[in-house]
Amino acid sequence: MTERFVCFLVCGNKVCGEVVAVCGRVTHEHHEQYEEDVGRMVSFDSTYYVPTQMYPAPPVFALSTRLKKDLAAHVRKAFELLWVDPASCANRIRVFLEFLMDYFEIPRSDINAKGEEYDLKLYHRIERLEAKKPGHKKTFNALCATSGTMQAIPARRSLKH
Repeated sequence: MTERFVCFLVCGNKVCGEVVAVCGRVTHEHHEQYEEDVGRMVSFDSTYYVPTQMYPAPPVFALSTRLKKDLAAHVRKAFELLWVDPASCANRIRVFLEFLMDYFEIPRSDINAKGEEYDLKLYHRIERLEAKKPGHKKTFNALCATSGTMQAIPARRSLKH
């Protein structure tokens, strides 16, 4: 039998108090383990409530008040998608990073040695941003890795035979 739950949570921050609607699935597990202090096996049942949707979605991290509203909207949408579809959440983070690169006027394309235009990968755009505004590369690369966009980065590892 499939079990589901629905509930409302209230933010404990006195200046907030926002109400969040939560729904998800319920799972049950039976556990048995040896307890040294009683000298025997004990068994117990656990119930787990796994959220699959939250509205409004709680922020995963604080957003800068200096972040433009249209850019912040992409991150807030990622917060919502985290509970419903983590892959879509990761993609929304990638979209946010691309628009952030646009905001900092990091080009989307370049010209190769043959004089042909090509699209820059996000990690190349991040490297260019680092040259222009140092100090963000590590964070942006972590966000890229989370969103699965770093797969094309050449691996720098030593090979042992």
